Amino acid sequence: MSRSLRTAAGVLALVAVLFTALGVFMPGTADAHAQMVQAVPAADSRLETGPSSVTLKFNEAIEEQLYNINVLNAKGAKLGSAGARVTENGTVLRLELKQKPGEGVYTVSYSVISADGHPVEGAYVFTVGDPPATEDVPKFPIEGHELHEGDHAGHVNQQVSWDMDLQQYVQFAVRIAYYIALLILSGWVLWNAVLPIGSQDLQTSLKDGMLLAQRAQLLLLLLYIFVHAWNLVGQQGLNQWSRLFTQTDVGLSWMVSLVWSFVGFVILGRNRMMDIVWVMVLLSAKAMTGHAAGFDPQWLTVSLNYAHLLASAVWVGGVTLLLVQWRKLGEVKEAYVSAVSRGALWSIVALIATGILSTFVFLPRIDYLLYTQWGEFLILKTVLVLTVLVVGAYLRNRIKKGKALSELLKLDAGLMAAILVIVGIFTYISPLPANEPLYFHEMGETQHGTVRISPNVPGVNTFTVKVFLPENRGEPKQVLLRMHPLDRPETGAITVPVKAFKDEDFDAFTGFEKYAYKVEGPYLPFAGKWLVELRVLDPEDNEKVYKTEMRIY
Repeated sequence: MSRSLRTAAGVLALVAVLFTALGVFMPGTADAHAQMVQAVPAADSRLETGPSSVTLKFNEAIEEQLYNINVLNAKGAKLGSAGARVTENGTVLRLELKQKPGEGVYTVSYSVISADGHPVEGAYVFTVGDPPATEDVPKFPIEGHELHEGDHAGHVNQQVSWDMDLQQYVQFAVRIAYYIALLILSGWVLWNAVLPIGSQDLQTSLKDGMLLAQRAQLLLLLLYIFVHAWNLVGQQGLNQWSRLFTQTDVGLSWMVSLVWSFVGFVILGRNRMMDIVWVMVLLSAKAMTGHAAGFDPQWLTVSLNYAHLLASAVWVGGVTLLLVQWRKLGEVKEAYVSAVSRGALWSIVALIATGILSTFVFLPRIDYLLYTQWGEFLILKTVLVLTVLVVGAYLRNRIKKGKALSELLKLDAGLMAAILVIVGIFTYISPLPANEPLYFHEMGETQHGTVRISPNVPGVNTFTVKVFLPENRGEPKQVLLRMHPLDRPETGAITVPVKAFKDEDFDAFTGFEKYAYKVEGPYLPFAGKWLVELRVLDPEDNEKVYKTEMRIY
């Protein structure tokens, strides 16, 4: 086996050992993009009197300077408010109403920005009193997005599918293009600062290539900022746009990137050390946004993101430079190829190491990779990166033997392009699966059963059980709700002590009498897979068992 192939095999073995060790020893602390986990009034609730305020609690901090929350009546008109504020370290958004709303159906509409710069929006309905049966959920656009039934909390662009609208396709395309342009420019500048000077013709070509890369990066940066800023604030007015760029972390990062990109046209190519500093600052601005900004500890996530970007730039810029300048390298071709090959190898190693570390910070459990598109894209990216590692080792072996390299270089570039497309997509998808309220209903000839759990997260939840028995039969003798932690069978089932309550939801069935039970409490203490079991003993001692499985994260 050649030395290069042995090196690649050793790196793969090192990666496997590191991956295993991290899985055993490194604790995971993670948050997804911000999600609403509690609302007061609650979604779909019915109140005797109107609330004086609306409070939304999120699972992580949101931007405290840019948010939107409104309460709308059945005609779509906004209720008067005394202002909104963010409290409790950025996790609670509270809207004070000027007066308590009267009888009717009301919609709470909100849009916020999570700490990692992603927009989060949603809407839900609550009812006050007993409005006419014809009064329903408002069917009108709410702050630029349509209200859909069951739309309690959503994250924009969390899923990638062929059914995306044109705006989403454009957004992903712009992200991918800008990410590629940023890495090509950064890597090109770095390699130009450390590689041998070469002929005058080569120097001119490298300078022209750098200028072209600068222009492309600036143009795509402007497009990137506009597309994402529009997605965040849309038509909410000049004041909101101003706050986005001057008072939010993501907006300030964009402004630094934009100003520094213009500075590059003045200082690049004059001093090699200054060129390197320029790249470091540009990548630093980018490293402070995205997933890295939404996870703790931030010093670690941002550092890993920065190292990942720097390694990517070294690899992408080096391969691009070789491909574009191949015919003009002349007598320095061997030195360029050798240097870029070594740099690419170690940058791939750094990419693997920082990627593994970031994954264990983002995910509390490694099997979460199997439950999200983020995980699927990461697995695909990992396979491609390992393929690049093998191709790179073979390329280094051919360099030593003086054999043709152009075809292998093109293959490496093709794999690189595929990886960058994946990265442009999965960096905008939440690493963690989103928890959704459970709604389980099973029909039967002589009995119906319903179980609702909201918000269905580890910790405190509201458990609602409804049993429908034939009229005149009487109420159930026993209603037992139990939670079985399937991932921890030794723990045993947790009994949820639901109590009878007066339910005024419009969910009756002809010929059946409804019996409703409810409780709020910490009866789902940890994440994992759960079996929800409902046992109903009717007045004639006939027992009916309902079961459904769910997973909470």
